Order: sequence, then C-alpha cells, then structure tokens
Amino acid sequence: MRVLAIDYDPQFNLSQAFLAPQAYFPIEKAKKTTLSILLDDSSNLNPFQINIPGNHTPPAPSAIVTNVYTGSDGGLLDLVPSTLDLMYVALGQATQNTQPLEERFEKFITECRKHYDLVIIDCHPAGSLFTKTSLSNSDAVLIPVVSKKYAMRGIGLMMEFIKAKKLVWSGPIP
Repeated sequence: MRVLAIDYDPQFNLSQAFLAPQAYFPIEKAKKTTLSILLDDSSNLNPFQINIPGNHTPPAPSAIVTNVYTGSDGGLLDLVPSTLDLMYVALGQATQNTQPLEERFEKFITECRKHYDLVIIDCHPAGSLFTKTSLSNSDAVLIPVVSKKYAMRGIGLMMEFIKAKKLVWSGPIP
C-alpha cells in the first residue's frame, strides 16, 4: 500500500518517531511541515492571533512529503511532519473566519487521496481546529488509549465531540 501519515499535532510525536533530529531539522527549516498546509507564510506567527491566509490553495503533497520507507513491492510510507510552530495556530484566537484554513486542509487531503491508498491524520484529542478539520476529512476515527480511568473519560468526551460535529460537518464520521 501507498500510505501517507500526516502529523497534525504541535507536539509532533509521530514526526519524532519516524525522523531522527538530523533529518527532521532541515525539513522543518525548509517549511515542509503541516503548518505549510494551513499557511503560505509562517514568518510572522503570533501566539495570540491565528494568521488567516489569503490564498486558499495548499501546497501539492509532493512538495512537502518526506519518504520514510519504500518497499520492494511498490509500497511506501510518506510523512508530512509537524512542527512546534503549529502551536501558534492551536493557541491563537481567530479574529477572522477560519474557513480558508479549513478549505486549504480539505483541498490538501483531497489531493492526497489521489496519490495514496491510505491517509492517516494524527491529531491531538482536544476539540480544536485540528480535530475539526481532521474529522471532517476522515472516513474513520481510531482512538488508541491505555485502559485507565482518565483515558476512558477522555474517550467519552471525544465521542461527544464527534457526535456533536457529525450534525454540523458534511464529511462522513463513523
């Protein structure tokens, strides 16, 4: 299978799991991260305000993916790594409509579906713009947890979030 993993979490644990620091830092410097899906220009990030792009067209997947594995049978694993700078989008307050960010992410996923058999979006479990855009562009949801009472509470909250957004979003959410 041709698989794309998108690390859509400011903690970027998925990126760290697949990329050694010496491979990751040049990719981040070249701005080949999930932040570029949402924003054209990340040079003036503000921790208190989300920058809303004027351009609704994200980069082509081929411009920002990093190959992690290529099999002899044609299978592959590509990654769009994340960056801690994505935190500016997570924490910032939107003074404008976030629709351009959501549209850019949707267009990016639509293009990815043309090139990959499976697209996996790794996002944090908090109800946020990242969770919203991930869920609205997904066919299925997988919530891995360790069986602990606090994790079970979190799953319940996430299921309520998914159910609530299911009524608003046009994308399928199982």
